[in-house]
Amino acid sequence: MISEESKKIILDLWAAREPDITYPAASKSQIEEFEVACREIPEDYKWFLLNCGGGVIGSEWVDRIDELHSTHIKFDEECATENGWTIGNCFIIGWDGSGSPIAIDPDGRIIVEWEADSEIYQLASSLEEWLLNGLAPSNG
Repeated sequence: MISEESKKIILDLWAAREPDITYPAASKSQIEEFEVACREIPEDYKWFLLNCGGGVIGSEWVDRIDELHSTHIKFDEECATENGWTIGNCFIIGWDGSGSPIAIDPDGRIIVEWEADSEIYQLASSLEEWLLNGLAPSNG
């Protein structure tokens, strides 16, 4: 879980960002609608959606709530194909610049599966770490 101290830092960093690289925060009803239609959102990512909405983290775009449903449909379809994605038990939060899925794995790590080599790489040990690193002024 994201610590209260980190939540404050993330919110302060998010508020200082240019508006053209952020999405509006999700509402509780949007979160509930997604979870009924698709799947449960990990708690830390749910907090991020409710408080920040989505946008650029480091060099990648993270989905806003109204993009998540189509993202998960696309991902599920691609997992079902021959030579498809292999991280199907994860929660997809967006796509990197090359079209590879960025996800939260069951252990809470942020991972990406690169299509070029079908390898899975850890980007951060948690959403908290990934957000803090990606929002730091030197990285953003």
